[in-house]
Amino acid sequence: MAASHSIGLPQQANSTTAFITTQLGPWLEAKGDAIVGMGRQQGGWERWAQGELCLYLNNAARAKLRATTEEKIYANPNARADLLAVNIYGSEKTIVEIKAAALGQSAVAFDTGVTLDHEKVAGAVSDAYEGAQRLLVVIVPSKEAGVEIGKLQTVSPANGWTKVTCTKHPEVSAYYKIVA
Repeated sequence: MAASHSIGLPQQANSTTAFITTQLGPWLEAKGDAIVGMGRQQGGWERWAQGELCLYLNNAARAKLRATTEEKIYANPNARADLLAVNIYGSEKTIVEIKAAALGQSAVAFDTGVTLDHEKVAGAVSDAYEGAQRLLVVIVPSKEAGVEIGKLQTVSPANGWTKVTCTKHPEVSAYYKIVA
């Protein structure tokens, strides 16, 4: 049986998290061709997705928030957030972990990665980030990856995930879930 990735009841998104989740669809449309190409790689494209999503959010936000990558915000000094978004007032923070499916990756290996990222984003953060909303985003670059992920049904709307699909490339999708 697949591991559950939920903590308590679904959370209401703060405005920073809501902005990120509403920008996932337009980002998939803008980067769909590249995501298809990057998804054909044997892994290693997750960092590219972090940077591209960060850049997209900063451009779309028009100075209403600042997104950065690889920030040291966790209590574990060796762990870094894939993406951190902070509104211009500093009052709302959203920590984002991203998991990108790789070519040939088994459903079990992907599920393990999702579980580890879930534990990371739900874990302890430094004092300055207490109260930050936590978001987990999964990027699926191909039909094949979608089939593999679908085998375990961990990342699915039935488990509290919201799916966003690229209309230009229907095989490309993202799932997101507010973790805390």
